[in-house]
Amino acid sequence: MGAQGLAVIAADYEGEIQVSDPTLLADKEGLIQLPVSKSTYSNMSISYDQKFGCTHKIAMPWDKGGKSISWKLRITKPGSYRVISDQAFAPGLEGARYQILINDQKFESLPITSKNGRDFIEVEVGSVNFDAPGDYELRMVMLDGARLIEGAKRDKSGQHSEFSLRMIKLSPGG
Repeated sequence: MGAQGLAVIAADYEGEIQVSDPTLLADKEGLIQLPVSKSTYSNMSISYDQKFGCTHKIAMPWDKGGKSISWKLRITKPGSYRVISDQAFAPGLEGARYQILINDQKFESLPITSKNGRDFIEVEVGSVNFDAPGDYELRMVMLDGARLIEGAKRDKSGQHSEFSLRMIKLSPGG
């Protein structure tokens, strides 16, 4: 009885083969994009919204912080990089403070309110310096949850009323 659904590919190749995830490397302009679809979640209550390519339930009202998302990345050109968060934060909420930890450096940020929990804006969080090429880990750690502000007008867009993250970008020349 043979294996069903098994595909075998054989190839001859001369030279060195390198396999890597292109999302973890810089593009031609030196920009590194770290989408949440390529991240690791610390907590199973965080989920992924496939339609918008973003987090869901990363900062709930009862959270006291500690949830994190991490990415592995490779720096080939040392230097300074701007750290940019591609995020959405529905009006009528407070909290959802977070830290970005990378290369022994730490940045704390508050989300900036957008039109709704799926209206993404880029927020510059800080600048990180890499002294040498190598493999690094970037971690985003939630410091607290997102809570409703008493008496605030609720978002009527029909989108999730929450803090959402789509990606972190590292742009050269910070």
